[in-house]
Amino acid sequence: MGLILVRIYDSYDTAAKRAETAAQVLKDTEMTDSFTGNEATATRVNYGNILGNGDNNDALVTVSFGPENNIMAVYRKNGDSYEYAGTVGYFYGVDNISIEKLADRPDVIIFRERNNQSIGAREKSGFIRGYMYQNGKFENVLNIDENIESWFSSTDNGKTSWEKVEQTCVINPSENNQTIDTTKKQTYSTAEGNNDRTVPPNSDFKIVSERKVNEQYNWSDYWNTYILEEKTENSTGKKVAVLIDFSNSTNALTGGDFNKYKILRDDGSAAIINHSETSEV
Repeated sequence: MGLILVRIYDSYDTAAKRAETAAQVLKDTEMTDSFTGNEATATRVNYGNILGNGDNNDALVTVSFGPENNIMAVYRKNGDSYEYAGTVGYFYGVDNISIEKLADRPDVIIFRERNNQSIGAREKSGFIRGYMYQNGKFENVLNIDENIESWFSSTDNGKTSWEKVEQTCVINPSENNQTIDTTKKQTYSTAEGNNDRTVPPNSDFKIVSERKVNEQYNWSDYWNTYILEEKTENSTGKKVAVLIDFSNSTNALTGGDFNKYKILRDDGSAAIINHSETSEV
């Protein structure tokens, strides 16, 4: 296991310190084939009771290699140094990192992941991610689709039509972080275009439909994750947790069958099933 001296965490005002920290993180996360320490563009550190031992000195180190390449790793204090404890993951653009308290649990690592893509459907999106140290590793316990702007086109008889879906989201966690309320404003707009490569200006899009969606994410000690609700899966008669309700997604405004859930079963497996395959608990 790698040890990072605490002095490296204290200051990032020189390229040498940033490169040294990044090189150590790459070594510990076994990603030295992907980047070098000198390629790091930023390093950030957040402290908390991340490993659940009651010690608020655990350090989350985030190293950026450009806007779409971020590695997040956690270190525990070991005397005057820090010892590698595990990898949270590899993510696209990362911001708004925070360490949040949850009663009788390790702290939750919360951050926004941004993903902009221009291949196929053009999309700018932001998602709130949550990770917690459980079962000796960092597990994903929260996913909230936050702000989304997506365009897609189709051509029929030489005529190009464009569709756009947008979402803005207001997020309000409770004081103890047991519940997270969200209010999502969604719109669906269309426009005519000259081709399937150039998105028409915003002024050309006309709103077809819009709505507000309210969702509440609740921490469950039973499921060890945030859930929307519990249902009974008809085929087994067993209780399942609803993680995502696709009927509340922006794409549901465009038509099609989005009456589906992403569920979590007792055995830890996840699946996407129709609403009709469940009933109330």
